[in-house]
Amino acid sequence: MATDNPFIEVYDKLWELLESVADFTSLVKVGNRIKLSASKSDPFKDAVQDSDFPEVQILPGGGKSNLFATSSTHFVDQVYFLRSVTGELNAITIFGLKWAMIKALAKTEDNLGLDYIQNITISDAQDNIEVGEENRGRLGWRGMIAINVEMKFSKDSIQEI
Repeated sequence: MATDNPFIEVYDKLWELLESVADFTSLVKVGNRIKLSASKSDPFKDAVQDSDFPEVQILPGGGKSNLFATSSTHFVDQVYFLRSVTGELNAITIFGLKWAMIKALAKTEDNLGLDYIQNITISDAQDNIEVGEENRGRLGWRGMIAINVEMKFSKDSIQEI
C-alpha cells in the first residue's frame, strides 16, 4: 500500500472528483470549498456574507472495522458526508449543487483509482430547509449525501504503515 493514511487519501480524492466537474467549480467558489485536510485548524468561517454561499464541505462520518475478518485481511468502512449549504431558499441552487455532486460521484466507479477500495456506495441524500449552524443562522437549504467507502487491507500492508 502506497499511503500513510488511507482516510486522508480518500478524502483528498473525493475533493479532486468534485473539482473535476465544471458545474461544481462554477457554482462553488474556491474559498467556499471547506477542506478539513487543509493547514488551517479551523477552516469554518465565523461571519459570512452573501458571497460565502453556496458552501460545500466533506465531513468524516464514522464507520466500522473488522480487523480480524480473516487471518490475513482487515476490512474498514469509512463514511464521508458531502454537505452543501446555500444560505437561501431558492431550490434551484441546491438542485444545481446536488446534480453537480452526483455527476462527480458517478466517476467513483473505478474506486477512485485506489487498489485498497473494494466498493463505494452513495446513500442517504437529504435536502432540508433550516436555520442552523451550517447556514450561520440564515434560513436556507442544507443538502447532505452519505458516501460509504469500503476498504480492504492485507494484514501485511497495515503493519507496513
